[in-house]
Amino acid sequence: MNSSWRLKPNRYSGTFYTSYVNWRYLKKLNLLFALTRILVGVIVILSATSLNPAIAEDWTTYGYDAAHTGNSPNETVITADNVSQLSSLWNFSTSSGILTQPLVAKQVSSVNGKTRDLVLVGNLDGSFFAIDDNDGSTQWTWST
Repeated sequence: MNSSWRLKPNRYSGTFYTSYVNWRYLKKLNLLFALTRILVGVIVILSATSLNPAIAEDWTTYGYDAAHTGNSPNETVITADNVSQLSSLWNFSTSSGILTQPLVAKQVSSVNGKTRDLVLVGNLDGSFFAIDDNDGSTQWTWST
């Protein structure tokens, strides 16, 4: 039988009391704790060893962070050896000047179910543009 009554000593009075122990429940609880520890270990290992060295991340301000360092701590693709090989992929013109910083949003979902990386920028005429990061094509515009 998996459940039983046991006599246990009472530490404070020197007498005994009875307690009902459900051994089946305790075995399930121990198994659950063991599986949880294994799952946490797997998650830690997978997060520590990324399969893709290029991490998609948003640049929400000019220069990447509040200090405008221009340095992404997760950057692993651009190095001092290959930086001279960088070139412009595309240009985008607006009808008036741009005084604000562009924002980069990664993996934005569209109505057709596709995801794309977007550059978001507004100009002095009050227009706001979403530009495809890969080819510079205008995805949508909005005017105030």
